[in-house]
Amino acid sequence: MGPRYGMWIGAMVWGLAAGAAQAQEPSGPVGGTELDVLCTNLWGLAWPLSRDRRERLPLIHQAQDFDGYDLVAVQELWRGARRRVDGPWVGPPRGSGDSGLALAGRLAGDASLWLEPFDQSVGIERLKRKGILVAEVPVEGLEQPLWVFVTHFQAGDPYGRVRGSKAAQLADLRAAHTGPALVLGDFNWHRDNPEDQRSEGLLVGAGLRDVAVVLDRPEPTYVATNPYAWPAAHGERFDRVYVRDGAGVVITPLEIEVLHDPEPLSDHQPVRVRVRVQEL
Repeated sequence: MGPRYGMWIGAMVWGLAAGAAQAQEPSGPVGGTELDVLCTNLWGLAWPLSRDRRERLPLIHQAQDFDGYDLVAVQELWRGARRRVDGPWVGPPRGSGDSGLALAGRLAGDASLWLEPFDQSVGIERLKRKGILVAEVPVEGLEQPLWVFVTHFQAGDPYGRVRGSKAAQLADLRAAHTGPALVLGDFNWHRDNPEDQRSEGLLVGAGLRDVAVVLDRPEPTYVATNPYAWPAAHGERFDRVYVRDGAGVVITPLEIEVLHDPEPLSDHQPVRVRVRVQEL
């Protein structure tokens, strides 16, 4: 048994014990700075891997009101899609390859960031450079920066073990940065996949709190009612937001909402969260 696989097992056991604790909103002081954050997968692949890209992408920035959020964590803003979506994007860093990851929103322009490519990918995803976009974001009222991690895991139910390697890489990277953090992205976790369940436990074991679980609102973000989703989609919570406190800083989840547009602009539903960041 390899060391990371053993860590998965230990994390899963820890995660089961911690699951009940996640379901309660952590207590914290009143006040602080409230952040309004959006996590959105733009489905920016070229035809025939996505549909209506030319029509959809120019509408997204305004329809989802990127300028109205403090931070917008973006996935699948691939190189070919980027020129079709207006907005003051930050990232990916020049020369880092086509990761599809970026930040927008009011705080994004002050962020310093870099890309940590994944160690492992399979299939067509090897043609891109998916990974973890790491941003150091100054926030008013905090003496230390907020760390923001935006990621996009391997797609496809059979590839749970590959997603597990990415979860381990994310947990290791998060452990190296001890400040307060938001972790957002498309994790492509399937609810009935044992490998994905172990990966979820690994992040819980790393101290990350799933905002949807904390607020008891674990709503699917990939649903059959979306005309762009696969017809067999039975509801998966691919898109998630996690938080972790830092030394002397508490992040309190306040609200989470899966946004449902009557005319979707992606095969994924965007996720909006509101959190309070407070120094003790």
